[in-house]
Amino acid sequence: MTCDTTHNRRQVSFSFFGEVTAHICAGPDKKRFLFHKSLLSHLAPFFKAALEGGFKEAEDAVIDMPNERPSVVRRFRLWAYTGQVLQAAESIEHTSRGGLIRLYVFADKYDLPDLQNAVIDKIVAKQFVMKHAPIEYLPVIYNETDVASPLRRLLIDTVAQKTNLADDFTPEKSDENLEIFPPIFLLDLASALYKLKIGTTTKHNWKNLGCTFHIHPSMSTESKQGLRNNH
Repeated sequence: MTCDTTHNRRQVSFSFFGEVTAHICAGPDKKRFLFHKSLLSHLAPFFKAALEGGFKEAEDAVIDMPNERPSVVRRFRLWAYTGQVLQAAESIEHTSRGGLIRLYVFADKYDLPDLQNAVIDKIVAKQFVMKHAPIEYLPVIYNETDVASPLRRLLIDTVAQKTNLADDFTPEKSDENLEIFPPIFLLDLASALYKLKIGTTTKHNWKNLGCTFHIHPSMSTESKQGLRNNH
């Protein structure tokens, strides 16, 4: 499958940055992260509006994100300047899957599709190492993404196609599962399993997913916002 997304080729000339800087303050302790203001404004409409509009953030050049983890903003800064999600010496085996999932949620929230695509590639790679589906992060994924989220689809397909459902979804565990798993997840899972059964979908080639779970240019900001408003 040919992918027309550009996250793997992302480059920003350092001459573009200029000298004006801005800070993102993350978490309740307001951990400060330094960025070039022009770079942040270039990356997403949210940052451009915050730093160039008639808001306090524009005057102070400080964006407060009290609900964001410093570790997430740190990885965002790494990607913003290098185009990479992981440090050069960092292996996928020793990278937190939860950290990657939260970084994806951050990218989705602030409309950073190139970052979403880069992160989901790493989540897929991590899946080969971990084998089991990231069920423990299901509440984060379902509470923080919209109904059409590629991250949701990846979770559902992983559970439907790679998990031994006979062990986890038994009559004896039905009450427990209803408490753990959101009803919408169970509906999504049932739909995915039914489509596999009747042949309207087929199992993925997990070694060559290409851009199956990427955000593409056709998924405009307006359409994504409409999904969020209806969620």
